[in-house]
Amino acid sequence: MLRFFASENGDSGHTCRPSIGSIKFGTIATQFRMLDFNEHSREQLEIILGKHFPGKNELRISGFEEILGGWETTIISLRIDSQIVGAPTTDDLILRFYPGTNAAAQAQKEFAVMQFLYEFGIPVPRVDMLVIDNSPFGEPFIVMEKLLGHTLASELKAASEDEILRWIQSSASLLVRLHQVPWQGLLPNEPAQDLTENGPLALTNSILASMRHSISRYHLIEFEPYMNWLEERVEQGASTEYCLMHNDYHPQNLMLSSKDHQLTILDWSFVEIGDFRLELAWSALLFGVMFGEQYRLPLMEFYEEIRGRPIQHFKYFEVLKLTQRMLTIATWLDKSVTIPVPKITRDAIRGDYKIHVLNVYRRLKQILAYSLPTFENL
Repeated sequence: MLRFFASENGDSGHTCRPSIGSIKFGTIATQFRMLDFNEHSREQLEIILGKHFPGKNELRISGFEEILGGWETTIISLRIDSQIVGAPTTDDLILRFYPGTNAAAQAQKEFAVMQFLYEFGIPVPRVDMLVIDNSPFGEPFIVMEKLLGHTLASELKAASEDEILRWIQSSASLLVRLHQVPWQGLLPNEPAQDLTENGPLALTNSILASMRHSISRYHLIEFEPYMNWLEERVEQGASTEYCLMHNDYHPQNLMLSSKDHQLTILDWSFVEIGDFRLELAWSALLFGVMFGEQYRLPLMEFYEEIRGRPIQHFKYFEVLKLTQRMLTIATWLDKSVTIPVPKITRDAIRGDYKIHVLNVYRRLKQILAYSLPTFENL
């Protein structure tokens, strides 16, 4: 979950560290690694930004501030002061960092997707540049605009029931727009690009095969009732409409602009090609978790109404998506597994992250009433 925004009253919506501009660029310490913001790295970043913005003369950086935006990433906000044709100007920007062995590919993918969507007219933050080689901080990063506003989650906390439903309808409308974006060729390395050539069950069979492999490898036999249910009804998993999926679409990743009060979609960490029902199942769960069970179904119902066609076999895709998620968490609890999300440790799954896990499990158990001892005893 990645969020980057600033409210008009200066409250970013996050627990923020002090601006290191006031302490001469010390070191920003995250929970997991060190990003060294020293005088040399600042000068190198000024050179990089100066080359990208050649019209901005005498460019200087200030106001570094770490925004603690969730479980997957480190985000830094900064300010650049410069001269344009002799007139002083100030811009607020965001640096989004990418750790890990797959960092470069992940950064390239997100940058390409956000750039395409911005130009296509889907409301996402404007991305200005991608830095992979010779990063002053040792990690690839994206430079993007810093938006002024607040999350839809904070808006809904004080909203009436009618207002909540109107915002859910707006969220559903934006999700339909996203799913109508032409995706062919956008993510060339994604396996789903070939799914349309392999029949309507290609995606579901691929997911089920991967799940079966995990069950066998990690001896997770408690998932057998869910797998049997899915495999017995596999024909319901036929896909004929693939789309670009955000994959974490919920009120904390939707921002309301202070400028025009329109929604903007944040955090493209998990973007991929898939069946729209997988995305809708996950989003409906999260809307219900955040604002009450009574708001889970309206997202799906508004989506169906705006789409103009019935959604077939939604329950099947809901079980498929949630079972896949629970199986992933179960494998992460195995000590032999390296968890790909640095902040989600095994201790976190049993501690701070536990509520997120149990929210998914409760809904899955509500649908099929099968127990998973791993999570009953978490």
